[in-house]
Amino acid sequence: MKNTTIRTILSVILYIPCLAQPGYEWVPVGSGLSDRVQSLCIFRDTLYAGGMFLTNGNGDSLHHLARWNGLDWEGVGGGTDGEIGYINKLAVYHDRLYVGGKFDKAGQTSVRNIAIWDGKKWSSPNGGIYYDIGIVEMFVFEDKLYV
Repeated sequence: MKNTTIRTILSVILYIPCLAQPGYEWVPVGSGLSDRVQSLCIFRDTLYAGGMFLTNGNGDSLHHLARWNGLDWEGVGGGTDGEIGYINKLAVYHDRLYVGGKFDKAGQTSVRNIAIWDGKKWSSPNGGIYYDIGIVEMFVFEDKLYV
């Protein structure tokens, strides 16, 4: 059941594909997002999106990180911010959401290109990662997080 639910959610992410049938088009999910999505992730049975966007289609502030509440995209902990701010990758590791990209704030917490969302608050793993282009890839393999 859970895999079916995840497949169903992933099939409607951001746009609902209509299998390229003539007369059909891509349709935004909820109010949509203001810019590009770079990464999608399921954390605690909820779909999260990270990317270049700042708001949803209603103008609600998201700051690069949003979760789907079943009706629309909503903000998560104040999102991320920085001189050049965006999220490239999301990964779940040990029941926490790791957020990677190019940013120096997660909510009100000072971070460096990587942050951890535990569902209530932000933290910075080991002072972050000092790399000019930020984090470009992140994944979990054999119970290890690779960045």
